[in-house]
Amino acid sequence: MLFSLTKFISQPIITRIIVLAFTSLTILGSAASCGIPGLNIGNSNASPKILGVLKQDPNFILKDGTKRDGFGTINAVKLLNGQVQTDGLNQISGLQMIQTGKNNFYLLNSTRGLFKSYTTREINNQKLDTDVLVWERKYIYPITQNASVEEVTNLINKNNTFVASSMAVNPTKPEIIYLTGKISTFGKIFKSIDSGNTFSEVYSEVESGVTVVASSIDPTNSQTVFAILDGGTLIRSTDGGATWQKLINFEDKIVQFGFVPEFDNQFYVLLASKGLRLSKNGGQTWDPVNLLHAQPRISGDNQGKDKLLTSDIFDNTKFSQFQKIVPITAAKNSWLIIGDSQIWYSDSLNKPFTKLLLPLKSDKYKINDVQPDPQKGLDRLLVSINDKIFETNNRGQSWSANDKINLSSPIGSIKQIIIDKTDSQVTYLMLSNDTQGGSLFGN
Repeated sequence: MLFSLTKFISQPIITRIIVLAFTSLTILGSAASCGIPGLNIGNSNASPKILGVLKQDPNFILKDGTKRDGFGTINAVKLLNGQVQTDGLNQISGLQMIQTGKNNFYLLNSTRGLFKSYTTREINNQKLDTDVLVWERKYIYPITQNASVEEVTNLINKNNTFVASSMAVNPTKPEIIYLTGKISTFGKIFKSIDSGNTFSEVYSEVESGVTVVASSIDPTNSQTVFAILDGGTLIRSTDGGATWQKLINFEDKIVQFGFVPEFDNQFYVLLASKGLRLSKNGGQTWDPVNLLHAQPRISGDNQGKDKLLTSDIFDNTKFSQFQKIVPITAAKNSWLIIGDSQIWYSDSLNKPFTKLLLPLKSDKYKINDVQPDPQKGLDRLLVSINDKIFETNNRGQSWSANDKINLSSPIGSIKQIIIDKTDSQVTYLMLSNDTQGGSLFGN
């Protein structure tokens, strides 16, 4: 049996398939052990925490006819040899995820780049009863079908030199993508006009040590693209990335920026300590917004009739640190802020923000993300704190801590929540390493 297996593996085409399987596995950062037949790939040295993406869909019917209650992994990845590794994304730490349509997503990892989802009813020649989501890596430097094993290895190593920081997707033409990051010590921007199948370099920083942090596309004119450099410099292209000009240096870390189409395409920049800036002329000039939050005049938290904290019983105080700002698109000009280790709400940027009461027992718990329901707004919020999901359906009066993550293994931190655009009962969670910083969600 051992002789037969050795002879079988020694065949050139089989050797090529196995090398491609191992190479694909290296792409995903997983440990490799390969079984014959089936090219089953194990995770003997895998991290004890599951990363990748989780999905909750109350309409998903199991084979026994029952509905699936809770989150499950959707971490299947298509390898270079055409096989699908069902747990291939388990060790990929998410940096940013963008939904472009039903079951259509882009997922970014800092060192393995861009993944795009597709649905199928067949995995590894096995027919399935329902559509499943599979991820496929997209390469800045493409790998051709007829490439030799050596060429594949060299191209993968070349792709892995790009350290991604963020992505921007054209809201009206999702096949247009911008990836920002760096190669070696020089900031880069790559552009794709065919959903990541091919890329071209459209920006290279001339100063060493400067990363391109993020980019954003003007929803009214897709040829106008903005990007942020390390140190808070904003640059702009008005010709789809062909040429760039420096606009302003905010002299502070930019934690988020982008457009809000639902709020008259409001263009904003959120600075780590200096707060919010708005532009009405395409980034030429910026108006500061004096963001304040309510501070109790007496010890303890006081609530008004609607169970939200009211500003008339508080003194107004400046924020000291900002982490994220979220527009509540179901209610125009209403916003949520993650700042000073709390979540705050206001129905206008000109009014003080009031604190939403959260089930936090200690400062060691980190708020990673907050998302309002696209239809219900503040009446339904999802909040991720470390590796837990909390939900309120009554504007923060009470919170459900039943996160329904029915996995036997622990998960990484929940860095991003996506409430499905086509069905608000469907929720996606992007998982990251505890040590990895949050991403920009303003695009």
